[in-house]
Amino acid sequence: MSDMYALIIGVCTYLALGVYMYSLGECAQNGVTLKIKNTRLMDPNIFVSILLFSLICGLRYHTGTDCEHYVNQFEHIVKTGINASEYDEPLFTAFTLLVVKLKGGRVLYLALIAFAQLTIFYSAFKTRKYLYPFLGLVLVLGPHFLNFNNGLRQMLVACIFVVAVQQVVDNRRILLFLLLILLGATIHSSSIILILAIPLIWYNGFVNPQIAYIAVVVSILIANLGILDPILSNADGIMYLIGYDSYAERMDYYVGMDAQITHYGPRRILQILSYFMIIFYSERMNRFYRKDRLFRVSYLLFLIYICLFEMLSLKNLLFTRPLLYLTPFWLIISAYLLFYLRKTGKTFGFWVSLILLCSYSVLASIAEFQDPTTSSLYRYIFMQDL
Repeated sequence: MSDMYALIIGVCTYLALGVYMYSLGECAQNGVTLKIKNTRLMDPNIFVSILLFSLICGLRYHTGTDCEHYVNQFEHIVKTGINASEYDEPLFTAFTLLVVKLKGGRVLYLALIAFAQLTIFYSAFKTRKYLYPFLGLVLVLGPHFLNFNNGLRQMLVACIFVVAVQQVVDNRRILLFLLLILLGATIHSSSIILILAIPLIWYNGFVNPQIAYIAVVVSILIANLGILDPILSNADGIMYLIGYDSYAERMDYYVGMDAQITHYGPRRILQILSYFMIIFYSERMNRFYRKDRLFRVSYLLFLIYICLFEMLSLKNLLFTRPLLYLTPFWLIISAYLLFYLRKTGKTFGFWVSLILLCSYSVLASIAEFQDPTTSSLYRYIFMQDL
């Protein structure tokens, strides 16, 4: 298959999936019911959206840095029948062995993981259906699709974390939060560090935009001036300590796969501009969503994420792996922004924000489609040998 043909198919897949998930989100928001039985558990439109997302994730090949690593582990278990006790994270291992016993292949395995991710994530927004259209759109066309298809276990826990945060914010269920974090530890042991987020979840203030601007700029300067280099040069031990030993052992692999997105090319510039766009409108959004504390908590976690990411990503993206737990809040605050801009009739700001937030998948595909090792271009499994 020619590189150009692969590019066209990959870009069309991203665009079609993003637009269709947006449309289904609009139907869910507006109460338009599909001709199937409605349920109290989930809007039928959202269920179809999740199924479509799961199918596309299941049919992928080498999309997301970790994709084939997970598949190789799965196929190794299929061939060897290794006992579950030989693996860490018992819940995820039990799930893997269940798919093996069902004689499911890689497509079913990857699809079920994606189904679990998005089902859990979307369940946090049942009382905020107005976010569904933009959550689906930005999820696919922003950098988040690759995140969801990269650290699969960790992103599954990240979705559980979103629900845990929403339950504390809306219902003050701190015990449920702790139970969900412990559940996450059976999927990825590093999730235990999320207990440190408890003080942040009770936050009900608002970060001044000027302070946010300064924090982001200082974070970028710290990365470029090498201030953290002496600390990061001895960080391998910390990665092992918090459960990232398998990633640290494959350091060269991650350096090679992720090096292309750590410099300040078009994608990184668009990402940074999207940070500033969100901060620019943050004060007005805070007034608009004055009764929604999930907005303020998401905004705070988003700021923490982008500052830490900017400080660490230029050195080695492996060090940003723990930050995957916070990436959903960038997606969430993006949806809040786009809904606010559309609802208040800020047409220019809406279209600029839409371009900034929904260009990553297409730009990444165009930038890397001629690189046979790229994990950004969407490929279907049945096209791998064409």
